[in-house]
Amino acid sequence: MKAADDYRHGDKFSLGSHRVTTQEIVAFASLYDPQPYHLSQEAGSQSFF
Repeated sequence: MKAADDYRHGDKFSLGSHRVTTQEIVAFASLYDPQPYHLSQEAGSQSFF
């Protein structure tokens, strides 16, 4: 097992993948950035962003 000091700037490695669901995105947004365009697909489609 490597320690943080064993890594150098620019080193690359794979951490695998994780599928993020719509429900997880909305739950995260409701806690940390509860803007209407993050919480509703309809509001998002009408947003400038």
